Amino acid sequence: MIPEESLAKIAQLNLEATKEWVGLWKVIIPSVITFATVYLAYRFAVNQARTKRNTDLIEKQLLEFYSPIWGCIKRIHAQGELRAEISQASNTAWQKLCERSPKPFLKHDEEFKPYQKLIEYDNEQLTSEVIPLYDKALEIFTTQFWLSEESTRQYYEEFYRFVEIWHRYLNRSLPMDVLKEIEHGEEKLKPFYNDIEANIMELKKKLKCL
Repeated sequence: MIPEESLAKIAQLNLEATKEWVGLWKVIIPSVITFATVYLAYRFAVNQARTKRNTDLIEKQLLEFYSPIWGCIKRIHAQGELRAEISQASNTAWQKLCERSPKPFLKHDEEFKPYQKLIEYDNEQLTSEVIPLYDKALEIFTTQFWLSEESTRQYYEEFYRFVEIWHRYLNRSLPMDVLKEIEHGEEKLKPFYNDIEANIMELKKKLKCL
């Protein structure tokens, strides 16, 4: 049997130990809570910073690379479609004019002057508007190359080649016979155009998810 005095001492010691633990926990728990709060705040700040960096990069890709290039391409195609529409209409109108004119068509040269103006306008537009739009798109591709996705970079050489051949031809430094031997047509740029459009859609989608 343990004497009552010993039991009382043991109880007293247990009580004092309990008080010490309670006091210790009063110190530890706030510290743990403070540490956890700081850590969670840090992780939140890191995630926010990472999200902002990703958002800023995607916005930069869209605003300074993909959208400007796509705008140039759309403008070129819009002009091309309008030019083709007017050309077809003018051919039809000229044929009808020839059919209803007396034979021989003595006023041929005079009547053809407005149609000649159409041809001259198209030629002037090619050199003053269309080619500069290709140049602008190529300049963006060159100077902002780092903003392009990997799938886009593979088309740089082909796009450069297309634009450069146009310049050589218009500068009369590329004979027509040589041009005929070279594969030069916008058809080869369709994969590039499709890639630009697809990346715009993908980057917009990523932006919404951030």
